[in-house]
Parts: sequence; structure tokens; C-alpha cells
Amino acid sequence: MPAPDTIVVSALPGDRRVAWLVDGVLVRYALDAGTDAGGSATGQAGVRAGDIILGRVIRVHAGLAAAFIDIGDARAGFLMLHDGPARVEGGRRPGLAEGDRVLVQVTRAPEGGKGAKLSGRFRREGQALALAAEAAAANTRPPAVLQRAPDAFESALREGLHPGLARVVVDDLASATAVRATCPELSDRIEIPLLGPPPFAAFGINEQLEAALKPTLALPSGGALTISETPALVAVDVDAGATVTGDAAATALAVNLEAIAALKAALDLRALGGHIVIDAVPMRGKHDREHVLAELRAAFAAEALQTDIGGFTRFGLIEMTRARVGPSLRQQLGRACDACGGSGIVLKPFVAAGDALRAAVAEARLSPGYAPVIAAPTPVIEALRRPMAAARAACEARLGRAIGLKEADAIGPACFRIEAA
Repeated sequence: MPAPDTIVVSALPGDRRVAWLVDGVLVRYALDAGTDAGGSATGQAGVRAGDIILGRVIRVHAGLAAAFIDIGDARAGFLMLHDGPARVEGGRRPGLAEGDRVLVQVTRAPEGGKGAKLSGRFRREGQALALAAEAAAANTRPPAVLQRAPDAFESALREGLHPGLARVVVDDLASATAVRATCPELSDRIEIPLLGPPPFAAFGINEQLEAALKPTLALPSGGALTISETPALVAVDVDAGATVTGDAAATALAVNLEAIAALKAALDLRALGGHIVIDAVPMRGKHDREHVLAELRAAFAAEALQTDIGGFTRFGLIEMTRARVGPSLRQQLGRACDACGGSGIVLKPFVAAGDALRAAVAEARLSPGYAPVIAAPTPVIEALRRPMAAARAACEARLGRAIGLKEADAIGPACFRIEAA
């Protein structure tokens, strides 16, 4: 993922958002909210990838060669036996048995109905933490989190800190305070615009995010990538469209190379991983296929996530795997829209509530004396009244006036409008 030249931050209590930009283009989006992994607002931080946890074996499943581990989440964690700890309680070697205390690291956060994926073999950067956690585990009753991984907000700020980062543009003083508290090294790069629209609107971030959540991504030459998320894999279809570059072989090669150049950024922004299958424009020449594979390997050569590129199958598909550490961007923000055949997204109520609060503040600042009212479907209004109540109170304090709420189910499942009181 390219390092950002600009980071944009909007922080409300329980709803903190970070966007990375490179030359104005959105390359990463992070939302840190008080929600569980399934997307319900709870006010509690859930299990994160990177957490080090002292768990207890609930059951060993010989048929799966795996164990289910109580890690304190509603869903048991899943540990493959070949990826298990080098030793368990008492210093004896595995296999694991029901009731064993085991020290594990979360490699993939829970998503949907699936529990966290675990490993007993810590990443290199986690070795020191693992040793400290092991020492702390002696007098700890499982399940217990011994080392907490950074949340999405902290990760996005710290990983974006580099010499080429020119500025961190924030909504207001409260957002600036959140940045300074999380990453003090960024303090001298913070900018608070005094005029004009809020930064997320000024940089067109929501529009770029909306485009990124659509399945189809247009390529400059006229072709397209269609990226489909399924429970089993990510399917990528490359369509030449109206592209013509010489003969058929030259056109296929050109479109596939253009698609490879766009694919890495698309997977990064959409937070996609797991098993990925690419249906490239058919190429008969062995040299052309090798050229495309070489470009694909080069695109992912500096990838931080473990990535393996398997090459072409006998049916002309390219298979690859990429580590998946949590829900995709679409899963974090909402679900596919049934009414538009999956080409759009219905935002989760707490996400729409955060959007509505920001829109209400923006409207009120443009019109002194304006008393905003958020008209939205019942689930969004309920989110504003309960889990997002602190965020609403913070916005009201900034405006010096109340923000009204009005149930309007006819608007749509997760939409809203701002009205005058």
C-alpha cells in the first residue's frame, strides 16, 4: 500500500474515521467504532487481529485437526493443530486436550458467524510481547486478553507516519486532540480548516468510498474489473470492454496488465484477502501469461500481508491467496443492497448515524441559527439515541444547540436527510 501524503481524520466518541490519500486519491479507510465484529453497536471493543490471549481448549476436533478455544468472545476461536503452541500448560508437548490453557495470537478477527482464527506461533514482531504475556499468564485465569493489538484508528495513524506525510487534516479541535493523544508524533502536521466544507467532504472521500464499494471498477482504457466477495473466495473478472490495442493477443495482454496494476490498490482499499481467483482476458501465448504473472508478483512483492501467487490453472484462471485479518470494508460498513442487485451497499445503522451527525454539523455551521433535525429510518434513529448518544451529545456541544431526531422509515433502510426544526 502506498504511503499517504495526506491523512484526514474525523473523530466522534465511539466513531473515529481515518482516510489515507495519495495525490487526492483514497487508498485506505479505517473506521474505529464501539461495535462487535458482526457490526452491532455495543460500546465494547471486540477481538482484534494481533491480540495475544490466554485461552482454554473447549474441544479438540480430530476430523478437522483443529481445536476450539474459549477466548472470551461469544464465538470460540479456531486453532489448527499444526499451528498450535509449541507447548501447553505444565511444559508438556501438544496434542492439546480439553481444558488446557493455551497462549494464542489472533490472526483473523471474528467475522459474520465465524470465530477468530488463532495461532500459537507468534509473528516475529510479536515475540517480545508473547514472552511478556507468557510471564503474565502464570497467575491469570483464562480466558484473558494479555496483550491488546492497536485499534483501527491507532493503526491507521501510526502506519501512516513517515517522512512523506505532509499533513493531517482534521474536522475540529476534538479530532485534533484525538490525533495528538493517539500519535503525538503527528502534532506538528495537524491542520484544522477554518473555512469551507468539512475535510471529508472537501476531499471527496465519501464519493470515493462509495465508488470503491461498488463491484465494478472502470479501467482507463475502457475495460473493467468486477470484484465479487463470496463466503469462499474473492472472484475477479477482467473485461476488455471496448479496448483495442493492436490484434486480439496484444489487446488481451494490455488489458490484463492494466487490470493487474489496478488490482493491488483495489484489494487494499476494500480490505480483501483469502482465496482470490482472477478470470483474466484469455491469452494463448505462454510468453504473455508469464509476463502477466511476473507483473502480478511484482505488484505484491512488497506486500505486508502474506501473499502466495499460484499461477494459471488448466482452465486459464489465476489463483492466489492473501492473508485476511478481518472483515472486508463492505462487511465493516454494511451489506449488499438487494434492491440494486448487490451493486450498492446498505450502511449499518451506526455507520449511517455517524454520517448523519457529521452532515447535521456541516449544515448548521453553514447557516448560523439553523437548528438541524436528522430524519432517518427507525434503526438509525435508535442508534443515535443509544450507542451513538455520546457522539450526538458531542456534536450538540460543538454547535451549542440540540440536534433533533425524526423517524422517517420511507427514506430508505439506512439513509437520512437533514431538515430544519
